[in-house]
Amino acid sequence: MYILLLIYLIFILILSIKGYDKTKSDSSYFFSSFKTKTYQSYLSIVATETSVATILIFPSVGYNKNFNIIFLCLGYIIGRFIVALLYLKHYHKIPSLSLYEYISDDKGKRLLSFAYLLAKYISGSVRYYLAGYGLYQLTGLSIEFWLVFVLILIGVYSLTGGLKAVILTDVLQGMIILLSSILFFYFLDQNNLDLLVGLQTQIQFDPKISFFLLFGSILLTISSHGGDQDILQRLFSVAELKDAQRSLIISGFITGFVILIFVVIGYMLTNNQLDKNSPLLDFISKLDDSWNSLIIKNIFIVVLTAAAMSTLDSSIHSTGAIWKSILEFKKDYSNYFYSLISLCIMFLFSFIFIFLQTNKDFLSFALGSMNYINGTLFATVTLFVIHKKKLNRNSILIILVANLITTAICEYYSLYFALTTIISFFVSLILGWIFFIVLKNN
Repeated sequence: MYILLLIYLIFILILSIKGYDKTKSDSSYFFSSFKTKTYQSYLSIVATETSVATILIFPSVGYNKNFNIIFLCLGYIIGRFIVALLYLKHYHKIPSLSLYEYISDDKGKRLLSFAYLLAKYISGSVRYYLAGYGLYQLTGLSIEFWLVFVLILIGVYSLTGGLKAVILTDVLQGMIILLSSILFFYFLDQNNLDLLVGLQTQIQFDPKISFFLLFGSILLTISSHGGDQDILQRLFSVAELKDAQRSLIISGFITGFVILIFVVIGYMLTNNQLDKNSPLLDFISKLDDSWNSLIIKNIFIVVLTAAAMSTLDSSIHSTGAIWKSILEFKKDYSNYFYSLISLCIMFLFSFIFIFLQTNKDFLSFALGSMNYINGTLFATVTLFVIHKKKLNRNSILIILVANLITTAICEYYSLYFALTTIISFFVSLILGWIFFIVLKNN
């Protein structure tokens, strides 16, 4: 049953050997010696953001016939154009390990870095846990087994090869996720042609929701692709700014395509009585023992494993760079030490989620885990780009608190999540801007 998984692991081993970091310098370990090619960068970004959450969650959107999601994908593309043309040029060649060290002073760096680390551990661990849960549903092997299994695999190449090894494996993982989405669509299309033909009659847009999704996703993209070290590290490792910009823009079209395919796949499952939170996983776990069904199940196992690895390896590597940036008294430690810290923390967090049994609500848990930091990243990066001056701790604290309080109030009144994004982002930006100007004038 696991023959395809074994073949995949052999490829990972080969790439691990190829990506071994011999120099162990900061530029080599954290930025792949700035030799990442454009296609490697955008495929690595696609692999990182089309995570387990994409594979398990977005089919539920199509299953519930929520086609306003098209505007979310459109916002992702527009947002990347904005970041590529207006933001990235201001910090593509940073002389520091972390973006937050570059855009804030020493005290501000620690506050912003620790806030980001906490959010990233929660977000990354959720997706890591979801992969273990999905693999458990497909194979019967425990969630704990799969978490340890993926952890060992990532440790082999990520801690020894640095970003170069991560990107090499991400290229493979990105191709697997992209091609498998097309394969799943083809597999389901054989039995759902009439349903798919009638898809256009099901597509109805709510103008208000569509606007909120479009504008909210543009802001989220500026935050995630303009302020998240995880994504930016792939762009920082590309030598030329124009190639990094091209990589970012191309990744938006590919990611949007993958998301929409999984949404349509979910719609094609509407004639089945399935778990509305994760219909594709439920459908595949219930397949019979025919040879084509076993192949599809094997491929899905590989896809979940690849998505888990691409999510976790990118998170521990970006957070490892941030740990080295803020732990100045331990600068002489080997680079893999800082990634190892993150790997252990993510592993422990994922076991907490097993205890909490959060698998019943994939969507809200995965999307909500970065809520409190996204507005902070958007406001801090935007202020830095506008004023071209480092932010201090007090400015960052005002932005962080404003984002937390505003998000909490919006969620208390159960506002639509895209509207919550718009409100919290602008409140954080405006208050931060006012405070920044007051401090500047004084």
